[in-house]
Amino acid sequence: MEDLEDLVGECDNCHQAIRYAHLISHPDWGFITVGSQCAENLTSEYGLSEREEEAKKLAQRYKRYLNSPKWKHRKNGYFMDFDDYYIKIWDNEDYCKLEIVLPLWNRQTLEHRYEKICSKQKYATLDDAKTQAFKVITDGSLIKYCERHYTNDTPHKPVSGGYDNYD
Repeated sequence: MEDLEDLVGECDNCHQAIRYAHLISHPDWGFITVGSQCAENLTSEYGLSEREEEAKKLAQRYKRYLNSPKWKHRKNGYFMDFDDYYIKIWDNEDYCKLEIVLPLWNRQTLEHRYEKICSKQKYATLDDAKTQAFKVITDGSLIKYCERHYTNDTPHKPVSGGYDNYD
């Protein structure tokens, strides 16, 4: 599914204006681009509307995040708390660098600590760095990175109590 960000597409099946374009194929027709309702009708794949709704919510959240007043500008960078992470974007005149500080808990002792993860990538603009931070946090790739590189720790907060009560 591709979000066209406005009603600028046209469904190849019913010729209605579409925002969310689904590319489907059929042996007789080849590839066609259709809207959500036609995609569901032609493929019997239900749930497209739910995924579309999730995509809309994520896009709205992204827009709020980019322009949030929670971004604090200090001397040479921009800083924000976002979803239990602390985002730092260092801005020099030529490029931006991204750091994300995240909480980790030791799997055995449950000790809590913070780990700083620095991107090696240089971002051309502040928005490019903000976008990358949003992406790795919301798509789960930052969690997967931590699980691969910090095998004794977990980014998931332990459940209080630490045991199950089987009364």
